[in-house]
Amino acid sequence: MENNYREFYQLMCESYFSDGIYIWEDVDAECDTLEKCLDCLNYAQTNPEFTGFKIEFRQITLIGPSENEGDS
Repeated sequence: MENNYREFYQLMCESYFSDGIYIWEDVDAECDTLEKCLDCLNYAQTNPEFTGFKIEFRQITLIGPSENEGDS
């Protein structure tokens, strides 16, 4: 089986949830390059709603059924 995967950068921010609890949320779309993600960061930093930024590199592997599945 061939491994199918996609890679991208994701801008995340810390958002206030309640009672002093903050959660990490994805900000904006998935970015193909780090440079695009940094552009998103520059824009997001102008919004006072967002704090505590970080950028994550993600690689997601898509696993599907085997080619022989269902053959008897």
